[in-house]
Amino acid sequence: MNRKSDVATIFPSFLKQMETQFDTHVKIFQSDGGGEFVNQSLQNLFKTNGIILRISCPGTPEQNGLAERRHRHIIETGLTLLSHASVLIKFWTAVFRTAMFLINRLPTSVLGYKLPHEVVFGSAPTYDSLRVFGCSCYPLFAPFGRSKLNIKSTRCVFLDYSTNHKGEPQTHRFYISRHVKFNEFQFPYNCMQQPDTHASQLFKIKALLRLLKTVVEKSIATAPQVSHHDLVIILQNAEIVQEESTSQPATSASASLSSSTTAEITPVPTAISLTSALAP
Repeated sequence: MNRKSDVATIFPSFLKQMETQFDTHVKIFQSDGGGEFVNQSLQNLFKTNGIILRISCPGTPEQNGLAERRHRHIIETGLTLLSHASVLIKFWTAVFRTAMFLINRLPTSVLGYKLPHEVVFGSAPTYDSLRVFGCSCYPLFAPFGRSKLNIKSTRCVFLDYSTNHKGEPQTHRFYISRHVKFNEFQFPYNCMQQPDTHASQLFKIKALLRLLKTVVEKSIATAPQVSHHDLVIILQNAEIVQEESTSQPATSASASLSSSTTAEITPVPTAISLTSALAP
């Protein structure tokens, strides 16, 4: 469906599918009064099939609460998939189809923690085909009639479950293939993102400074501790050295420095790994 106005042509097919596949009939149709639902074409369809039309009052979405909550669940799940894989917004239809595919295979408290797929079809779904949305995949190109000298595959992006579409990120072509290898730790569109903005760079700098502060504090806490008595001795020796250096020549001052008591302080290691701070 590309436009809301397509509801008038899609809904009759939906009615037929419900009758054929699940042997059930739609008796009541409730909407928020949108123009895509309240029009002459659908009005005639409802009258022909004996469907009762209910319309919620304007500005009262709570009267259509079940549909509103379900819509919110689909939107939030789809936006999570879209953000995680950094998929282009032009593929939003594939994103929300995948969101609905996953939601139908997750337990819900509304059905007593049963799976919607199991309630509708009477059997539990299999999870063998589940893959990370937006990850890299390599479909086999041999069935497409290419020459034996051509490459057998190229890196694509996994976008959909219903028809197993794998889109190629460079050419935006789509392939349907059963023989596919997946790399679920690599996201091509994530690598093709624009450079970081000034705000994100500033956030990473602040995170790096916080990490440095934490590492320094831990290093100081684990360094050899100097007792109060030792600190007093070191300060007294420093005062003696200072007095002798002001009253004696440089040669005698250097001699007194060599003869005075010295304290060895173990330096804090400076080799600090910052790999975790630089991770995106």
